[in-house]
Amino acid sequence: MIENPAAARIQWESWLVVSVSVIYLSGPAVERALGQGGGVNKYVNEFHHDFRSRPLPPELSEFQVTEEAVVKVEPAGLRVTLPKTWIHPFGGVGVKTAFGIVGDFEITTAYEILQAETPPSGYGVGVGLRVYKAEPSKELANVAYVVRSAAQPLMLWSRLIEAPGEKTKYPEGTTPWPDSIGRLRLKRTGTTLSFLAAPGLVGEDYQEIHAAEFGGNDIRAVALIGFTGRQSCTLDARFLDLRIKSSGPTVAPAVGQQGAPPQNPGSRGWVSALVLLGLGSTFVFVLGLGAWVYLRQRRAAEEKPKPPSAQTKGTKK
Repeated sequence: MIENPAAARIQWESWLVVSVSVIYLSGPAVERALGQGGGVNKYVNEFHHDFRSRPLPPELSEFQVTEEAVVKVEPAGLRVTLPKTWIHPFGGVGVKTAFGIVGDFEITTAYEILQAETPPSGYGVGVGLRVYKAEPSKELANVAYVVRSAAQPLMLWSRLIEAPGEKTKYPEGTTPWPDSIGRLRLKRTGTTLSFLAAPGLVGEDYQEIHAAEFGGNDIRAVALIGFTGRQSCTLDARFLDLRIKSSGPTVAPAVGQQGAPPQNPGSRGWVSALVLLGLGSTFVFVLGLGAWVYLRQRRAAEEKPKPPSAQTKGTKK
């Protein structure tokens, strides 16, 4: 026990300074782990791959590539080159994930159009971001940059919708889009799917092209595709990266598929948050303990009998 009140006060003030400093410094890290504004970040899973000078990871594989060199990794990104002499399979060509996703999601890719020849008719020439619902559903949704016969570049949303006892539907819509360099995004919140796009490679100025009821079905795969609408046209384009965020766990690859689900950095974020919160709680406890020790020492010092002073001492006569 500290007998000197001055020493106790110094110790108390030291604990106070250290505790406040640690809690202050750990605050931003806790905020990042939990989400901005003190809220919880709903995206607990995240996968990101930059295609520039990096080979395809196990989580991605080529999609419907039956000819060499039509899809290849280059220093500037994932190049998709479709010559007019080759008609691609239905659905286009590119890469797809070897895993599915569950719950809310936000999927984003950046693209560059080097050449997109105007087709005489048909679906169009361009690049797109696509999601496939888990089987047995055959439904899918796309957001894509396209050039159609009118020669005006467009941002396209499109879907394939199946309903029991009904004919398959192919709803779509377009809006003028002059930016040959930009980003595509599909975002599901609850059961609503939003089709978004943004010009350039930086910023958050996304424009919602369309939004529709999509259901909460699991997603079987995500694909980045280049296409010519199976016309004798040339496409030369690049994808720069792919980022997938989801609120639920990833779905393991189906039997026979290559690759593995992405790791879950979001879970590690929660662990970090709990550690930091525990650290902050510990220092709050230490802070209270220091205050209690200080007050106890001070009270003991005040209650201790004082020795008689030299002036009050006398000699018995």
